[in-house]
Amino acid sequence: GRWFYYEAERNTALQKNPFSTCAVEEDTFCMNKRAFPNDIRFQVVLRLRSSTNGWLFGRVQKPDVSISSIPGGERWDLTAAPVRIPQIWEFVPLAKMPSTFEKWKSENWEDTPSSPLQDLSTSPPTLVRIPNALNVGGVDIPIKWLNYWMPITGDKATVSPGIWSIRNLGPSEMNTSSNCFDSGNSRYKEKRVTGMVTSNAMITTPGPPQFDQKEQALTYQVAGPHFERDGKTLFRGTYDLIMRKDVAQCLYNFTNAPIKATISVISASGEEVVATEQIAERNDSSGEWITLGKYGFTFSSPKLKVKLTQEKVATPSTPSNPSAAKPSPAKPIKPSKNAIVCVKGKVKKIVTGAKPKCPPGYRVS
Repeated sequence: GRWFYYEAERNTALQKNPFSTCAVEEDTFCMNKRAFPNDIRFQVVLRLRSSTNGWLFGRVQKPDVSISSIPGGERWDLTAAPVRIPQIWEFVPLAKMPSTFEKWKSENWEDTPSSPLQDLSTSPPTLVRIPNALNVGGVDIPIKWLNYWMPITGDKATVSPGIWSIRNLGPSEMNTSSNCFDSGNSRYKEKRVTGMVTSNAMITTPGPPQFDQKEQALTYQVAGPHFERDGKTLFRGTYDLIMRKDVAQCLYNFTNAPIKATISVISASGEEVVATEQIAERNDSSGEWITLGKYGFTFSSPKLKVKLTQEKVATPSTPSNPSAAKPSPAKPIKPSKNAIVCVKGKVKKIVTGAKPKCPPGYRVS
C-alpha cells in the first residue's frame, strides 16, 4: 500500500538523509529494523529508584518476572519471548467498498480519535485506508470495527511484526477491575505489582482479566484476524497470566494449599474448548507467584476463561458442647465381699471374703 505524509512529518523524516532507510541514524552509524529471531528469549534487568505497583501488560510470551526490593528501590528481572502481533493496513479502492460504507463511517468512525479513513494523497480520495481496529472504549467497539473490515480485507493480517513490550496499566485501565488487583488492598502487607497479563492478539481487554462473580472465573477478551498474510495459514493466539498467590487467595478465599486451573477458550459462536492444566507455583525473593498460559487458539474474537480451584482440607469437627463430649473417668470396680465376726475367748476377728471362714480355734459369733 501507500502512505501519505503530511508536510511537517515528511520534512522531519527526511531532514537528515532523504534516501535513508535507517530506523535510527547518527553521523557514524545506522540502525536498521530486523525481525526477532525465532526461539530466543530476551532478558531485561532494571533498577528503579522507587517501588512500583498495580498490574503489568505485555506483548511477550511465556514471561518470567521477578521483582525484589533493594536498598533505595526495586530490582526487576524480566525474561520473555517476543510475539508477532497481527496488523491490518490495507488500501481498498473506494469503488469496491460496500454500499453501506459512507453510512457506516458516519455512524462509527467520525468521532473516533484516529486519522481519516480516506487516503488524502489524491483529490478527490480514491482509496480507503483500512487501519487497525483501535482499543477505544473497551473491546466491543474495536470488535465491531474488525467484523466490518474482515470481509473486505479477506480476514487476514497485512503484516505481523515481532514485538517485545512490557508496561504498567494506567488508572483508567484498572478502574473496572477487582479490588483484589489493587495494590493498596488492606489485606496485602505492602504495595507492589500484583500481576501481569500478556497476549499476541490485535485487540485485548483494556486492563487485567475481569473476575466474574457468578462463574467464579477470570475472563479476558481478545480478537484479531483469522489468517496470516497468505490468507490460508491460521494465526495462532497466545495468552499468559501471572499473579501473586495472595491475589488468588483474595479472589477465591483460598488457603495456602496447592491451586489448580481450568482454562477455557470460548469462540464467538459460544463453542467452548476446555483444557485442564496444573499451574506452576513459584516462591522466591519477590514472593509467591502462580503462572499459567494457553497457546495455539484461533481467532476472530474468542474469550479466555480461567477458573482456579483448590481441594478443601478436611478439619475435625468440634462438638457444640465440649463438656458433654468428654467421657467421665471410669470408677474402679470393687469386688463384692462378705464379712463375719469370729471369736476365741475374749479375742474377736472380722474375716472378709466371698465365702469367709473363721480360722481354726475360732467360731462365728
